[in-house]
Amino acid sequence: SLEYTAKLTAQGRGPRDEDEKAEEATRMLAKFSERLDTREGKPFTAIVDGANVAYFGFGKVNLHQLMHAVNALQDQGEHPLVVFPLKYTRKSFHLRYGVVQVLGEEELGLLQDLKERGLLYVVPPMCLDDLYWML
Repeated sequence: SLEYTAKLTAQGRGPRDEDEKAEEATRMLAKFSERLDTREGKPFTAIVDGANVAYFGFGKVNLHQLMHAVNALQDQGEHPLVVFPLKYTRKSFHLRYGVVQVLGEEELGLLQDLKERGLLYVVPPMCLDDLYWML
């Protein structure tokens, strides 16, 4: 989010200009790609665009819908990886101007479950999550 980026920059921890932001985002994407290529264990056979799956038809993040998609893929023998922006892993976040969504403990537990099973990749701030699932 812009607020988060501004906080990092004010603390001297964030990119200071657009070129630096683009370079950092490129490095992060390359790191993700390398991680996919070098990780051990069962290969991922499906990449899930978590934000779009969770939003579809609801106008808000619906983590139960995301879990349903993951479970359906697993039932079909797939090994999915959910790519999800950091913003939506927080307890509360802005959906759009004037609208804040608050996740309940059960929903946060669903994210934790995905993380513990190694099925969740959280896209860092300032990075476009669509590039990660298209990679």
